[in-house]
Amino acid sequence: MSTIPWLLVPAFVYAACAGLGVAVVLWSFHRRLAPDVLISCVAPICLWSVLLLVKGESKGPSNFILDPLVLGGAVCIMIAGRFALELRAAIGQSALRLGSIVACLAVAVVVFYLVPFLPREP
Repeated sequence: MSTIPWLLVPAFVYAACAGLGVAVVLWSFHRRLAPDVLISCVAPICLWSVLLLVKGESKGPSNFILDPLVLGGAVCIMIAGRFALELRAAIGQSALRLGSIVACLAVAVVVFYLVPFLPREP
């Protein structure tokens, strides 16, 4: 079987989790979807997919559900933190935007390497 259908499952799980979470965060902070927030949402799953293709030979099929679920929740928390810092005006806008993108990418790497490799079914 091709690799592409296996990569669609994590994308759909991540899109459902992160999409709903970011929609709630945007609604609660009365914000609109900005390009930097969209990049912060899309870039982590792309990086996770690339890491999976390069180094994920021992990841089991259950990791295709668990990893994107954890990643989507973590990205939602990072975006909520970004909006909370923006309300406090503690950090400049450009540094906050760049820091948000870098933090979401760092979360993708952490989730890939620190979520345990779940065993494959025989």
